[in-house]
Amino acid sequence: MVQEKTVFFRLLNRLGKLQRNMQQMTPTQLVQYKNQLRKLRKEIIHDAEEAVREFLLSGWYISDSAKQLAEQTEYVCSAPDAKKTIHAAVNVLFSTYDISRFLAELLPLKNRLKYEIYGPYWLQHCKPTGDPVYPYQNELTDMFWIQDLNLWMEQPKGVVAKMLPPTEDMLQKEYEEVKKECLKNS
Repeated sequence: MVQEKTVFFRLLNRLGKLQRNMQQMTPTQLVQYKNQLRKLRKEIIHDAEEAVREFLLSGWYISDSAKQLAEQTEYVCSAPDAKKTIHAAVNVLFSTYDISRFLAELLPLKNRLKYEIYGPYWLQHCKPTGDPVYPYQNELTDMFWIQDLNLWMEQPKGVVAKMLPPTEDMLQKEYEEVKKECLKNS
């Protein structure tokens, strides 16, 4: 089954196993099986690292020549404030065994990467079309911006998607709204 191979599925299963062990084992058993529990925690940390990468970069369309984007992303993720955010998220993961809360802790970092690092890259690939109905086209997705709906559409299929907007002003406005929403929910 393909679903079993996803990092989130593995993480969920391993977290459930750890939670059951921590709740059901006696103190003597915890000592007796400490090496196995340590190994399970290491597997969870490995899966969590993979899940962090997948979550932070989800929805990104990139070309093969995006080396600078990868370097900037690595730089931001290695900064002390990002490491602190990731560490706090891992603490939430081990204290609650809840992937949703783990990912919620990462939202500020995800948004920072999305709008400050990926946003400028995205905008480089948005080109004006001169068409008042579809004023922009994104070269990465080959989709057109529908101004009235604030959505991208793939022609001729009519598939629509919510992605970053096509201009710097729209991007900054959306980022400010996202930051306000995150502050309100924290």
